[in-house]
Formats: sequence, structure tokens, C-alpha cells
Amino acid sequence: MESHWIVLDRLDFNYEEIATTLDTVRARKTVNNLNLNWLPNRTNQFALHHGIKYVLDSFDSVDYEGWIQAFDGEYRHDINERFDLGLQMGLLHSMQANNYQYSLGPTIGVSLIKNLWVSLGYNFRGFEDDDFSTAGYTSQGPYIKLRFAFDQNSVRDALNWFSGDEQSPTSRNSGAPQTNGVSTP
Repeated sequence: MESHWIVLDRLDFNYEEIATTLDTVRARKTVNNLNLNWLPNRTNQFALHHGIKYVLDSFDSVDYEGWIQAFDGEYRHDINERFDLGLQMGLLHSMQANNYQYSLGPTIGVSLIKNLWVSLGYNFRGFEDDDFSTAGYTSQGPYIKLRFAFDQNSVRDALNWFSGDEQSPTSRNSGAPQTNGVSTP
């Protein structure tokens, strides 16, 4: 039975200390990024991301802390084997300040070769937070996204193609790569 879900999670702990002649500045943060992809069929894909960050900074021996969350979603529909259309939206919430920022925009993707897609997108509204994996795709304005699909067959096919043993990987035998690869929503 083929799975229709892809789940990736990453937890990072960061600590930075800067000593000055007057004081020591400490920055500590814990960041978790959870990515889910659901493939209900061969032409539709839903990608969801939830990121949460706890920050504790110390300046002049005083601690400042806060929580930030990101919620992002993307829907993509394959028009045919070579093109897809999508819509992405996101929310960034600073919990202590009760501040909300949004991103929203369409995408169009094209398959350059088997298992490699390039998407062009434009966000009418946007936000930035480098700690969340979707940071580059939630900023306001245009962006480019690369999507790769990797499995045992695609790696083998690429190695054979580079060594000259098989035909070019531009011959496709399926629709869009069913993964976010290097990108999440």
C-alpha cells in the first residue's frame, strides 16, 4: 500500500554568547518545524507547515523571552505532466505582542526534467522569519522555488544518466514530484 502522507520534523537548539567590555549578551532559542504533505490523488497536493520558536535573550543581566508561531499552507494542482498551479498562504504570530503577519500568493510550476520542478510565485502580502523553513517563500513579492523528488529510483536514474548509460531524465513517466523536497509550503 502506497502512503499518501509525507511527514518531516526538525528541532533546533541555538545558543550564542557575545562578551563585551560592559556585559555578556546571551541569545538562546529553540525552534521546531513540522512539515506535512498530503497527496489525495496524483494531481492534487496539500502542504502544511507549523513552526514554533521560543527565544530567551539576556542583555545587561535582564532576560527577555517570547514565543512565535508560523502556520503555512500550500495547495498545488497538476494541470498536466509538465505544469502545475498553486496557492500559498501563511500566518506569523508573535504571542507576547499579540502581533499577526500574513502571506498570500499564487504559484505556477514547470517540470524542467523528471523529478525537478521550478515554481515562480508572488506574494501580495508577506512576512520574514529566518528560523522557519518557509522564510523565503513567505516574503512579500516575487520568488523562485525548486522542488526535487528523491527516492531509490530517481537517484539510480540520475547516476545512470550522468554516466551515459540511460536516456535523458527529461522523459517523464509520471506527474509532478509528489514531495516538497527542498521546500515546504
